[in-house]
Amino acid sequence: MKTINYLLLTLGLTLASGLSLAADGYGSWKWAYFDDNSGTFALTASDSGKALTQVCYFNTGECIYSVNFPASCETGSSYSALVNSDTAAFTIDMVCHNSTSLGGFYNLADFDRIDQIVRKSNKVGFAMAMEGGAFSVVRFSLSGSSATLDEMRKNFLVASKAKDAISRQVKGDQVL
Repeated sequence: MKTINYLLLTLGLTLASGLSLAADGYGSWKWAYFDDNSGTFALTASDSGKALTQVCYFNTGECIYSVNFPASCETGSSYSALVNSDTAAFTIDMVCHNSTSLGGFYNLADFDRIDQIVRKSNKVGFAMAMEGGAFSVVRFSLSGSSATLDEMRKNFLVASKAKDAISRQVKGDQVL
């Protein structure tokens, strides 16, 4: 999963800069297969290039949400954040997946609750308390999230049934 950090960063910066990306999606969201065919991911980027991502892995069938904060973190440590959208506000637990000089990548708990926000809201923000009373804040557009996630998950389900990595990268309707 270490390659996801660089991929997310590159993709996030690409989306934030307005450059075109060879990925499918709607609105501010894009989805693609990992280069190593280990799964799929869909993401949107903040104005500063941080990413909110849903990642699905073929080997486990599991999907997770991850958010990239400017604040670094200690791998494996737990943190709390405030989630605020135009449909709800609540706190959520996060676990640091990895930290680089460009910030921390945090896996979000409560997939279903985040998924509901991402699919039904127009925008979402995450705020994490820092030392000295400061906050690290990231905000994301959710325009096109539901359609992009539906398409990514549909292709993930079809591709996860493929027998080898080469036949996994499918687009559109498939008969297996």
